[in-house]
Amino acid sequence: MTLSHPALVAKATKPAKRARPPKATDADGLLLAALLVESSDDAIIGMTGQSVITTWNRSAERLYGYSAREVIGKRGSFLLPKDRLSELDRVQRHAATMAGPQEFETKRVHKDGHAIDVAIAVSPIHDKAGITIGISSRSRDIGERKRTDALKSPAQSSQTSCCPANRASSSLPGWDPIPPPRYRWWS
Repeated sequence: MTLSHPALVAKATKPAKRARPPKATDADGLLLAALLVESSDDAIIGMTGQSVITTWNRSAERLYGYSAREVIGKRGSFLLPKDRLSELDRVQRHAATMAGPQEFETKRVHKDGHAIDVAIAVSPIHDKAGITIGISSRSRDIGERKRTDALKSPAQSSQTSCCPANRASSSLPGWDPIPPPRYRWWS
């Protein structure tokens, strides 16, 4: 199609003026961060350095069965099975001393009392001075994957479980049920 009218040619070749988006404020940044957390498919939980829950998104409500109103202000230990209560303190100590995230697979307890297999990634939350003031935890239900793995033949299970790329790594000693294979490069 060719444009023959001079006004149409000018309009078609001249870029339209665009309105500049307003500068983002700190409040806009906080709102965006809150929307990102709330829209995540992963359960996201924020805790203070004393393990008191401060943030609980909708996915956490779905995964654990508790509403935000029920858990904010409570210590996070109610989510742990009785045989794993020391895990929370270990995670808190690690977050306070290490800069990076830690990932592991574990169990948690749903509001109705049943155990949930979860993969958890925990990262420290730092203030502007770099001091750890809490932790951010991202959880995902891995029960379906665990049930599928249990149905595989023993050869298939051991083949996938010994490969570090196929299992969650843990930066906490003793949490990885299958140690990495040792290789000898000499005979």
